[in-house]
Amino acid sequence: ILDMAIKQIPGIVGALRVSIYLLDSEDKKFMPKRHSEKKAISDVAESIPINSKASLIPQVLIKGKPLLITNIQEYIEKNNLEITLSKHQRYTSGSCMIIPLKFRLPDDREKFLGVVNFSEKSDFTQFTKQDLQLATSAGEILATALHNCTVVEKKLGGKQKELMNELDKIKEAYTQKDIKLDEAKKKQNQMLPDLPKIEGYSIDVLYRSMETIGGDFYDFIPIKENEIGIVTGDVSWHGIEAALVMSMAKQILRIYSKLYGTLTETLVHANDEICASLNGDSFVAVFLGILNTETHVLRYARAGQPYPVIYNKVRRNEPYELKSDGVVLGTMRGEMFKSKIEEKWVQLNSNDVVLLYTDGVIEAPNPEGDGA
Repeated sequence: ILDMAIKQIPGIVGALRVSIYLLDSEDKKFMPKRHSEKKAISDVAESIPINSKASLIPQVLIKGKPLLITNIQEYIEKNNLEITLSKHQRYTSGSCMIIPLKFRLPDDREKFLGVVNFSEKSDFTQFTKQDLQLATSAGEILATALHNCTVVEKKLGGKQKELMNELDKIKEAYTQKDIKLDEAKKKQNQMLPDLPKIEGYSIDVLYRSMETIGGDFYDFIPIKENEIGIVTGDVSWHGIEAALVMSMAKQILRIYSKLYGTLTETLVHANDEICASLNGDSFVAVFLGILNTETHVLRYARAGQPYPVIYNKVRRNEPYELKSDGVVLGTMRGEMFKSKIEEKWVQLNSNDVVLLYTDGVIEAPNPEGDGA
């Protein structure tokens, strides 16, 4: 996001030099992160204490608003700052803009993330109020994007690093000749989620991969206090490659299930991520459901997985399928993919039995080699 911002913002605002600082709340410093000049940020800028009088950057915190400074020297003298302008600064327009990166929280509090400093206009004239409006809008967009990144990181809760460590162990166990493949299987089984305890429900799982390790997966995702996500999936490959793709897909679904309100939105964004990661080399079939444990409504959507089966002798004499349209993740993007997804729901009743499964069940041969 910062890389994209430092490429786009100068052109949007018409600025020659732009730098982005993020606030380190613990150290109480503004930390330089990006600069529009093609130099290492450490060669252009250094960290600035939030109470420093030797820089204009902290003035945003003091003034509490975006700053348009038309004459830097006058501003320094008026605010008793300890700044000596360089020869270069004295012979330029003498104006700058400092924009706070602020995000308004749901409780109406503002979260201060950092600043964007515009130190020179591209035509060497003074910055105007129109420039300030553009820069402020760009700052609001950047602050929102950075805040959303923080939300995702918190939702991951350190699981991403833990996941990558586990994947490295699986890969190492698979590739090293002196370690048996059973070790990789053991590592993969350790990554399987625990079964949730939900009052009034009995949940059981049977997991057997086609090879020693594989790409089928399941997951239970806490969404809200009374909602839990239920996922089953199947990667088109087998072996170590499928195991790696499976772990990635499961983590993507876990993140996006918490970020987006509908199953369709979750699958659309997960599909975009998986398309970008797999480049059409593989695909992932998924069932995604959200169970409301108070109303006992199961909302569900499919992306290529077999239809779930439900049975209750009070409903029908035989089990029947919960049908909905959907295509696998990783093959098509955008509106084309979205148009194929059908979100449905079913009201669960006492003694209902719901079966979720991957195609390994219906494709498995009998002892004579015939398909099921």
